[in-house]
Amino acid sequence: MRLTLPAFLLLPALWIPMADHTLPVQEPEEQDTEEHYSEEDAAWEAAQRRGLERDLALAQAHFGLLGVSQEAELLEAFDALESAREMHQAFTSHENRAETRMRELELMEIRESLLFAEEEREQLGFMYEQNGLAEATAQLVLSRAERQIERTKLSLEIQEEALEYWMLIGSRQQLRELEREVRAAEMQVRLLQATQPVETMEAEHEVMAIEEEIAGMEREHAMHPEVETQ
Repeated sequence: MRLTLPAFLLLPALWIPMADHTLPVQEPEEQDTEEHYSEEDAAWEAAQRRGLERDLALAQAHFGLLGVSQEAELLEAFDALESAREMHQAFTSHENRAETRMRELELMEIRESLLFAEEEREQLGFMYEQNGLAEATAQLVLSRAERQIERTKLSLEIQEEALEYWMLIGSRQQLRELEREVRAAEMQVRLLQATQPVETMEAEHEVMAIEEEIAGMEREHAMHPEVETQ
């Protein structure tokens, strides 16, 4: 049996052009973006570099002054410690004993004044009896002598209490105060000796960190030589 193809398949192919309604694609204008961004990068890098250089100068100045100030501070602390030790030594070896003896001397003088006042009163009384002076005059003089004796006794009592207080409490309080000053001065020296190296390391680290940041910018610039910093 013979197969017969449809007639439309046997006709020659006809090409019918179709209208193109799509808009033409516009190519973007070429811009020299590489040059544009390179200039911006250069300006930014130059500003960053100047800022870092200022920071580095300040950090280096601070690091240099820090050593001088630390030395002066430590010297002052050693002087204070030496002074505190000298005052403590002077008190324990001389001043405490001298202060005690001075107070004892004052006490002796008051006792002698009391004895003199009592003797003077007795002599005045005997003289008035022998000479037969007026009663009113004798009483006036003797009353003054009695008041002087009472004042001297009161002064003697106060001085005795002051000496007792000094020997039992006052001298020990002053000794403890001097010992505290010595300990405080020693602690200040130790504190400075412990903290100053840390302060020095921190200042040095700040300088090194800024230097490393500048070096990093220089390495970055070396990788892109087309960017010129101002």
